[in-house]
Amino acid sequence: MSDHIESPAQQATVPTKNPNALQQGALDHDNGETHGADHGRSVKENSEKAMAASHDQMMALCEENTPESLSEAHDIAHMLLERAELPLAFRTRAHMVLSGGKTDYLCHAQEAVRIAEKGRDIFGPGKTAQEKYAVEALLWQAREMLRRAERDMKELEDIRARKRAGTLKARRTSTAISTR
Repeated sequence: MSDHIESPAQQATVPTKNPNALQQGALDHDNGETHGADHGRSVKENSEKAMAASHDQMMALCEENTPESLSEAHDIAHMLLERAELPLAFRTRAHMVLSGGKTDYLCHAQEAVRIAEKGRDIFGPGKTAQEKYAVEALLWQAREMLRRAERDMKELEDIRARKRAGTLKARRTSTAISTR
């Protein structure tokens, strides 16, 4: 699979990687050319690389699936969402990560679906089969997180209603009694 991204749909779903970007900036500097635009471009490229690295770290921490790694992934997700220039796919995944948390999980799941749909509407479904799959897979994942969040919210509302009605039974822990 090539790291080169050609279409807007692919840009929305795949982190950009351009290993020659810094080398190109260095070559321009060595040639004594003016870099007003090049400097701005390299800052943008560095920012994109930093966002991609943070995104990849967030996703790796989610894969670890420990309380510590999930807490760190949530911190990274919050940090990424503060960036206005965050690509829509990264923004969707950050909300998906936060939809697995303890607070505002339903809002984050709804936002993940909204952004994934917005990305598909803006950039289209993709031109190649691979691009179409990437766009639809991201949207499917976001919708799945929303289904889980809605299910969890319903269960929580049912528990609260039963508690108010006095029909909620307290859980008892049983201890094994040894008979000798």
